[in-house]
Amino acid sequence: MQEELQAIAERNTANAQSVTRIAQLIGRLDLSAISNDEQGFDFQFPVNDYGYLVHMLITHPWLMAHKHKWKSESWQRYSIRLSLLTGWNVQKDPLKYCFESLEKGQK
Repeated sequence: MQEELQAIAERNTANAQSVTRIAQLIGRLDLSAISNDEQGFDFQFPVNDYGYLVHMLITHPWLMAHKHKWKSESWQRYSIRLSLLTGWNVQKDPLKYCFESLEKGQK
């Protein structure tokens, strides 16, 4: 039992040293050189407010250019992509409904 505990302690020490080394390497990176396409994009999307989300997607120039729905993209995949943008779980059915309602309203 003591040998097993010693082995676990050695693995934990090795893992801690690895994490420390990784942190040191990350600390040396020049993060200012990394280009962020969404830099300056500071909108906050209210959770589950699909109306506001869809309104922004069709009116905001940056969103229209970068976050529009591709013709070959499923509603499920699009909702996943928008979830990454909004920070909340965008569901495909309400999203699709809002887009379709908006299209009917514009006709």
